[in-house]
Amino acid sequence: MKTTMCTKGGAPRTSTIWLLAWLFLAVLGLNAGAAGGGTQTGGGIPPAPTELAPTGEEGNSLPVVADTHGLTFVGRLRELRVLALSLQGRGSIVIHRLGGGIVAVTLVGDYRLELDRAALVRTNLDVLFLGGVSFQNGLAFLQIGSSSPVTLDAARVPLPVARLAAERRAQGNLLNLDVLARGKSAHVTATFATDRVTLTQRIQ
Repeated sequence: MKTTMCTKGGAPRTSTIWLLAWLFLAVLGLNAGAAGGGTQTGGGIPPAPTELAPTGEEGNSLPVVADTHGLTFVGRLRELRVLALSLQGRGSIVIHRLGGGIVAVTLVGDYRLELDRAALVRTNLDVLFLGGVSFQNGLAFLQIGSSSPVTLDAARVPLPVARLAAERRAQGNLLNLDVLARGKSAHVTATFATDRVTLTQRIQ
């Protein structure tokens, strides 16, 4: 099941979008056993998802939806609920049920998200950049700390946000991701404070 929440008309000041996303999850019954179907609040019928190989770092396969690209959070709903301190930005939020109580939440657009660092360390949350069709055949350049950038396929870029958060000495801007494709670019950063992790995303 896929839900798209469009927010292109304005930039929310607090975590309003995030809270609405969880409301939609509850209303749509994502914890129910029934599968199939979908909803898109922006109108129209969402494209059918396909499975992406290889699987994630924790063994989860992630569906690819044609127009879905951006920072993606994969985990259990109850874990995701306690993480977000604030969300500001413009774009849309795409929510997809993966089964087994696991959901994927993708931020498509320009966003600034603050996560509770301690809560993030306690979860099994996967964070990645999903390229989708917009970044098809593109390249991603991931830099961790002062290390040299690593070149990856833009289709799916795992981001070790939780791993960095678990290192107590990790402070400051420690993760930078640039994703480039024909006519499209994205920039993602992760900054670590003692109590929170701030993720920013800009897509052009």
